[in-house]
Amino acid sequence: MARSYARLRARVEGLTDEEFFWQPLPDSWTIYEDKPGHWTYHYAIPEPDPAPLTTIGWQLVHLGTTKLMYHEWAYGDARLTFPQIQIPSGAAGALQLLERGQTMLAGDLRATPDTQLDAPRKTNWGDLWPAWRIFTTMADHDAFHGGVIGYLRDLYYWSSPKGQRSGRGSPPTTPRRRRGVSGNIQPRR
Repeated sequence: MARSYARLRARVEGLTDEEFFWQPLPDSWTIYEDKPGHWTYHYAIPEPDPAPLTTIGWQLVHLGTTKLMYHEWAYGDARLTFPQIQIPSGAAGALQLLERGQTMLAGDLRATPDTQLDAPRKTNWGDLWPAWRIFTTMADHDAFHGGVIGYLRDLYYWSSPKGQRSGRGSPPTTPRRRRGVSGNIQPRR
C-alpha cells in the first residue's frame, strides 16, 4: 500500500491548478462549482458506457474521497456519505484530501494485528470484506488511478505549447543509456 501510494504521490508532484482542471476533451468529467462556494464532481451510478474521459482533478478527488469512505466504513462510524465530503476547489486541496485519506488508512493498517486481517469489515455499499481486502483494494486503486494521472499529465504536456515546441510526438531529449557488463544501466559515452 505504501509503495503504490508513493508512486502516486510522485506522479502528482508539482501539479498545478491548470493541469488539475485541464480537459482532454470537451465535457470530460471534472470538478466544478455547482453553486457559489460549493464544489462537486461528475459521477453516475451506473457508470455510463463507455465511461467518459476525466480530468486529473476528477481522478485525484475520486482517490481522496474513496480513501475516506473506505476508512469511515471499515474502521470509523460508518455514517459518512459521498455527498457529505467537502470537495476541494483546486490541486492543493485535492492533494490534502488524498493525504488525509491515506494517513487514515495507513493508520488503520498499522493498528490491525495480523491475526485480524481476515476479520470482516464493512464497505459503504453494504458488503463485508476481510480487512486485508480493504488495503489491497486501495493499493490497486492507487496504482490504477496513478497510471491514469501519469498518462493525463503526459497528454497535457504534449498538448501544451511547451510540449509542441519540443517536437510533438517525440519524447523530451534525455541521454541515451546502455546496459553495462554487470547489468547496471550506464550513460552512453
